[in-house]
This record gives sequence, C-alpha cells and structure tokens, in this order.
Amino acid sequence: VDLYYSNYLPQFFYALSAPVVLFMVIFRMRPSVGLVLLIMVPLIPVSIVFVQKFAKKLLTKHYGQYLNMGSQFIESMEGLTTLKMYDLDGKEQIAIDEGAESFRKTTMRVLLMQLNSISVMDLIAYGGAGIAVIMVVSAYAKGLIGLDEGIIMILLSAEYFIPMRLLGSYFHVSMNGVAAG
Repeated sequence: VDLYYSNYLPQFFYALSAPVVLFMVIFRMRPSVGLVLLIMVPLIPVSIVFVQKFAKKLLTKHYGQYLNMGSQFIESMEGLTTLKMYDLDGKEQIAIDEGAESFRKTTMRVLLMQLNSISVMDLIAYGGAGIAVIMVVSAYAKGLIGLDEGIIMILLSAEYFIPMRLLGSYFHVSMNGVAAG
C-alpha cells in the first residue's frame, strides 16, 4: 500500500499537470503538433482504466492464492508428523503441488497482463512522439519553423508522454499493494 501513496498518487498528479504545461509550450510554437500530442496522451489513461478493470480482479485472486498456498504449506509442515503417521504425506504433497501450479499460472497471467499493458502504452507514447517528430521535421523542411524551434519541439515531444508512461508503470506496482491491503 506504501507504493500506492508514495509513487502512484504523486505521479498521478504530475501526469495530469505535465502534459498540460508541455502542450501550452508546444502549441504556441506549432499548434498542429500540440494538438496531435494532446489527442494522443489521453489514450494512455484510457488503456490504464481498461486494464484496471481486469487487473483488480486478477490481482485479488493472485493475492488470495498466495495467502492460501502459504497457509496450506505451514499447516502441512506443522502436521507433518500426523501426515506421516497416517501415510497421507504423499497426498498432501500432491495438493501442495496443485496449489503451487495454480499460483504459478495466475502469476503468469498477471505478468502477461502487465507486459501487454506496458506494450500498449509504449505503442501510444512512441507513436504519438513519432508523429509529432515527423510533423516538426516536415514543417522545418518547408521552412515554416526554425531549427531552434524544431529541436525544442522534438525534445519536448519525446518527453511529453513520459509522465503518463511512468503512471502506467506505477499503476501495476501499486495495484499489487492495493490487492494486498
């Protein structure tokens, strides 16, 4: 839960304000580039919200399996003498193996969900920055902007999506904490 309050919430507020400030700077130089960036940046939170609906249920299940597996293992170890006495240790081993395999599969689903989410965010961020760079280079080639403005806009376009990208990364980490809480 600490990560939610120490990383995710501050990044959330930064991710809301940074694109607005950068938009104002870029829009004053070249409105079309600013509008493209402004249109692309909300797609990242939309993908986060979409993933959040799926992630919350999956992370709750994952953490529940984690707790159950730990409890089952401790109970088995504490009752090992009794299990051996009644020749049930093999049966308990199979039950622990099945629980561990189920937990492994859920963990892999969580990791796959996080990887897919980050890939979508990267595609949006790099795609938006790429479109902006192409527009800036095209405007420079046509003589509509100077070299200094072009370089500033290219650098700001590359930085434009970083706050939202970090928000997406912190989201996954914080959801683990929220599920644990």
